[in-house]
Amino acid sequence: MSASKEVFIHDSPPLSLDGVELSATVYGHADGRRHVYFTEQGQTLPDTNRQGDTTRIGYRLYDEGAMFLGMMVSRGLRGHHAGERLLEYFFEGAAEEDVPLIETAHIHKPLIAKELKRVGLRPLDESFVAEILPRSSSDETHVPKIHVLEAACDPELVVQGSEAGKFYEVIPPVEVERFYPLTTEDNIVALHTRYSL
Repeated sequence: MSASKEVFIHDSPPLSLDGVELSATVYGHADGRRHVYFTEQGQTLPDTNRQGDTTRIGYRLYDEGAMFLGMMVSRGLRGHHAGERLLEYFFEGAAEEDVPLIETAHIHKPLIAKELKRVGLRPLDESFVAEILPRSSSDETHVPKIHVLEAACDPELVVQGSEAGKFYEVIPPVEVERFYPLTTEDNIVALHTRYSL
């Protein structure tokens, strides 16, 4: 990955999220990687290390369109379908006018896969399928727990985390049967695959 400096590209239309007006600003790299950063009224982005707990969408521009890479919802905006609203904003072309979505990068995070599914995208491969388990109110890790239902994909494609932390924790079937209630179809997602419209 290039270590090029991220530069201001343009302002995008604001996003209203549960009555909170968020400004949207696009920054990018020479290699086509871009981020839309969302900030509340009066909040400014730091000059460096904009990553942190800043709400953002990452994508890459190619000649044929934009590839969704991922997103992060800040702690203060989590819940109330914030991820779904951010994806709708992005897929409606608000970040880059007249640039079509070509597909996503490989999606390894269960909650992003769930939001992609909610807004109508479908996995290109279903060889790794998992159930997202309910989160305990006492769990402060914010790492989703999953029950693997199908794991027939190439092990090289399975990415369970990064230097920032784990993407999910796999719970053994015996523990799932004892401690977790039945789930709904909405909580079953394909991981380690690309998604497309």
